[in-house]
Amino acid sequence: ITLTTATNDFTGAVSLNNSGANNVAVTDANAIILGTSSVGTGTLTVTATGANSITQTGAITQAAGAGAASFTTGGGVITLTQANDFTGAVSASGTNITLVDTNTITLGTVTASGTLSVTAGTNITNSGTVEPFGSISLVGTGDSAVAVESGWGGAAWASEGWLRKDGKTLAAATPAIIFVALPKNCLLDIFEGSA
Repeated sequence: ITLTTATNDFTGAVSLNNSGANNVAVTDANAIILGTSSVGTGTLTVTATGANSITQTGAITQAAGAGAASFTTGGGVITLTQANDFTGAVSASGTNITLVDTNTITLGTVTASGTLSVTAGTNITNSGTVEPFGSISLVGTGDSAVAVESGWGGAAWASEGWLRKDGKTLAAATPAIIFVALPKNCLLDIFEGSA
């Protein structure tokens, strides 16, 4: 499915459904609302040009072993809060970004000029650089849902009170979500449940 003409203007919810190793791409000149969608093992690319939003009214389900899912706006919000099941790495670029996955979510490259909120039914991991510039909320319930990666200076930030879990400053050795390139002066609230 390739609907990438820059002048597309969908006003109703857009449902995307296919199977197999086929890529899916859709572009909207304005805001786009995604309906219930089930896609195969290819990539999923959704673009809203300009300062427009990407939202949804139904869940997105990727087949097992799917390629990356990418959501890009020119400066709008991305709100994907249905019972999604992403199996490929999820990349996003926008202002305030909210992502929900009923299982484990792997973040690809994520750039949020505002807030970032990620909720997973189990764990949150990353394969790319995650750069939020506002407040961050990460919620996972798996055994390894929360972790500090030494590559981004988590120990120093924890000691300065930038890195927090349940309102308390994390110790440097606390297991954590594996992130790189988090900005300093950014309050990170992490909530961890039990498996």
